[in-house]
Formats: sequence, C-alpha cells, structure tokens
Amino acid sequence: MVRGQDLDSTKTGILAGRGPNSTNPGEACASSFRREAGRGAARMLAAVSGGPDSVCLLDGLVRAAAASGPEVIVVHVDHGVRGAESRRDAEFVGALARSRGLPCRVLAADPARVLKDGRASEGRLRAERYRLFAAALAELRAGALFLGHHRDDQVESIVLSALRGAGLRGLSGMPRRRPLLPGGPLLVRPFLGLPGRLLREDLATRGVPFMTDSSNVHPRFARNRVRCEFLPRLRQEFGPEIDFRLLRLGRIARVLWRRARRAAAGGVAPQLGSDALHLALEELAAAPLRRSLSLEAQGALRAGRAEVLQVAPGVRLGVAAGRARRLEPPAPLPPPRVDMRLFEDRRGRILARLRRASPAERRLLVERSGRVYLDADRVRLPLGVRARRPGDCFQPLGLPRPGKLKAQLIARKVPRAWRDQLVVFAEPERLVAVEGLPPLADAALTEATARVLRIRVRRGT
Repeated sequence: MVRGQDLDSTKTGILAGRGPNSTNPGEACASSFRREAGRGAARMLAAVSGGPDSVCLLDGLVRAAAASGPEVIVVHVDHGVRGAESRRDAEFVGALARSRGLPCRVLAADPARVLKDGRASEGRLRAERYRLFAAALAELRAGALFLGHHRDDQVESIVLSALRGAGLRGLSGMPRRRPLLPGGPLLVRPFLGLPGRLLREDLATRGVPFMTDSSNVHPRFARNRVRCEFLPRLRQEFGPEIDFRLLRLGRIARVLWRRARRAAAGGVAPQLGSDALHLALEELAAAPLRRSLSLEAQGALRAGRAEVLQVAPGVRLGVAAGRARRLEPPAPLPPPRVDMRLFEDRRGRILARLRRASPAERRLLVERSGRVYLDADRVRLPLGVRARRPGDCFQPLGLPRPGKLKAQLIARKVPRAWRDQLVVFAEPERLVAVEGLPPLADAALTEATARVLRIRVRRGT
C-alpha cells in the first residue's frame, strides 16, 4: 500500500499533482507575496480572524513586506453572531496589527444578510464575508487579498462538495489563486499545500499568540461535523493517507474541469461533455446557471427539442434544433381589451365545438386566442377584472389541487416581464380565470351547461 508520506511528494502529473513550494509557512507567504508584487500590486489585504491560520499568515506577510514595497492592510470581519467573543477577537486583531505597525479595518457584517429566523448559516456567513472583502478591495484599491486556508481546509471542502453531489468544479476544491470578481483583484491562499499543524507549530516555536473560535467545533455547522466527526472516522478506518487520496481526487477534478473550460471556449455544441456544455451555456447566458436548468438545457440540445429557459431575471436561453441562443427580454404586452358575453347555449354549439377539437386545437381555441369559456351558473357575476397579486392561488382545469399562480406561470415559461400584465378574473374569494391558462376546474363547461360566459382578451397595437 502507498502510504500518506509517499503521496505527499513534489512529483507532477494528474495523479500526483504539484507539491507545496515550501514546507515553511514564512517561505510560502514570501513566495506568494513576491508573485503578487511582481504583478504590480502596490497594496495587499490580509484577512485575519485571530485564529492560528490567519495569524501565521499575517506574520509571514509582515516578514515578506519588510523586504519588498507593497503595503499590507489587515482586514477583520466581525460577523456579530458570537457576542462578547466576537468583540474580543476584533480587539485582538486590532492590537496585533498595531504591534506590527499595520493599519487595520474591522468590517461589520449586516445582520439582515447573516441572520434568518435568528440563526446564521455557513452559506450566509461566507457570502457576507466575501461581499465585505470585495467592498474593501475596491475602496482600498488593493491588488490581492490573502487568506489563511490550508491543506486541511481543502480536504474538508472536497468532502463537503462530494456530500452535496457537486460536479468537477466543486470537487476541485479551493484554488490557490482566483479573482474575487471577474477581472478583479485576486484571492490568494499561500498555505493551501501545508497542513494546519505546521502553522500552529510555527506560531508555538516563535511564541506568537492567537485566539480560538468556539464556533469552529459547534456541531450545528456541516463543516464542523466533517472536521470533528466524519474525517476522524475515515482516518481511523482507512489510515491517514485518506487525506491525500481526497486531495488527489481534487487535483484530478481540477485538471478535468480546466479541460472542460477549454472545450467550452469553442461555443455551445451538443457533442461536448456535460461540464463543458454547462460552462458554454453559462458563458452564453452571462449568468450563473442552476444545475437543474443546465441539465434541462443539455437534454433539449441533445434531443433537438425546443425549450425556453428562464435563467435569471430578464435572462432567457432559447434552445431549438441543437442550438442555443440568448433571447432578448420580451417587449411589454399591448394593453388588454376585455369583452364578456353571456348567452344561452341550449343547442350546445360551443360544447360540441370543444368536444370535436383535438387537445392541441382546444388549447389554441381556449388559451392561445385569449378566449375563456365558463359555465355562467357556476360563477358569481359580475366577475372582478384585475392583475395578479402576491399569493394568488388557482386551480385550472387539469390541475388536481390549487397551486400558486406564480408557479403555474413559471411552469408554462411565461416571461417574467409579462406575468404582471396578464388579466385575472376573480370572485371575491377565488380566481376563476387567468389569461392564457385553462379556466377554473369548478367553473368549466360541462354537459349540463345551459348558460355560457365567453371572455375574450384582445391585445393589439
């Protein structure tokens, strides 16, 4: 069996990957610092939480900056969810920065963005943290933001991505360098090839103090359960080399993801692999694409089906005949003209016409032409005419139970720009008809219908 220490090498290739440039935290920081300085960055930010990883990062950057020109500014995010402990950490980071002669910015998180029902999730905390980092980078005109993530964090990220069922991009783990925003300053992780114990040993050797975050072991967070429960069991069962196998999985996924990105550069083509096609669709939409939408678009492309996918507000992709294109936002609908006519149908002419029509013809007659036929004796007249309202529920013919009108319009791919312009016909307590949808099941025509209410919605220029 290949042991963990054999896998932790500097051999190259898709299986072995690239080993760390140095096993010394200070040298790893200095190497990354020089690289960013060589790109012309005159100012760099160090994200310092007060824990051992970020304190070791700051210490390494201070020593690197002493021999080079770029200025280092400390940034600390106070999430405000740990009360006195949060304030203690912010004060510690401020004192640490002053002792190194560095400026420090404490960034306060917005409680409305972090808390939901009084609780904070990992995802919301992370999103708020990176939002604040992006604002600080822009305000201070910095060229890079250094983070203290290390190899253990990378292993945890790969495991969490696997548990979520992520694709190649998620299984790739965290990159050493990436732009925070497209074309913007970089996030740099100098310690990504080093285990966390090396950072703590480095601080202990030099007697540098740090703080401990009690929330890092709280089982409420999935990452903590992976760190404190799941990974220790894996190591006990499969040996310590399980970490290196997971890291190798991340390296393989990263190489394959890069290949997919290169393939996607040629545009949307049904013969591309799933990951490359996903990337190409995102590039076409110029917006992130949810996995479910991506799979739906890919299936339509390969089958030659026609689909219209709402990717984001105002962003739609059209798929037809094995091709995909971004659709322009729909123009506003012309103003509606509503005509209601009540008449006796003793001879059943309308009923006979509807019965003779095929399902496609019936839909064209009842929905597409803007006509709705109702049993006048099963609705309360006169009907109210209005636009849709938040929370509207409707049970059109064919739906087994009432459902949100918004969801029904989305399912029918009605563009967002049109939904609020559709005409709704309502009794005081229920909707009986909606423009473009079948009528209310309880008000539809039946064999016993004697009086018919015909509604026409006409739109013209």
